[in-house]
Amino acid sequence: MPGKTAADAASYFHDRFRQSLSVITDTYLHGIREGAEHLLFFEPPARLATTKSGFLYIDVLQTFATVQTNDGSFRAHTTGYQYAVMEAETDSTEYGIVTYHWHPGRTPKLRWPHLHVIPRERDKYLGNAIHLPTSRICIEDFVHLFIRDFHVRPRSSHEDWKKILTDNKTSFVKFANWWAYSLNQQLISN
Repeated sequence: MPGKTAADAASYFHDRFRQSLSVITDTYLHGIREGAEHLLFFEPPARLATTKSGFLYIDVLQTFATVQTNDGSFRAHTTGYQYAVMEAETDSTEYGIVTYHWHPGRTPKLRWPHLHVIPRERDKYLGNAIHLPTSRICIEDFVHLFIRDFHVRPRSSHEDWKKILTDNKTSFVKFANWWAYSLNQQLISN
């Protein structure tokens, strides 16, 4: 996301990310900086009301850095993410339903975006060790998944939340540089 300074670009990214999540939760989104990376996360996971008289939880960890472009401006560059749909507020993966991961800097032998599906009962094939390949997932698509498939109640009218997610995804895609990454990852490296 663009900015005259690195701080402007980081603030713009953080604001858009928070705004997209605000469609389904008012939980505070923490933002810290560790070295060159910025981290956005919920602590603890955010509780979400569903239309089926129950609750789910969303757990998010987004990492990004700011980079200077050829024209001297700055933009945010995603360096990884972990997005989880959970049944309970815990760090234990056993309560997860699905988690989307992309963390190429932390796991050099697992550089592609992937999905974990957590089975309800012991399954000899499906489990946390299985990394189902996906394309990159943006937070707007993940939020929409909660509304569409997990029946989470949006916090605003259909027109309002749809506009927020559409505008933010359009902005994200406009500045995304991962199309080349996706093409390169089609080659099998492991």
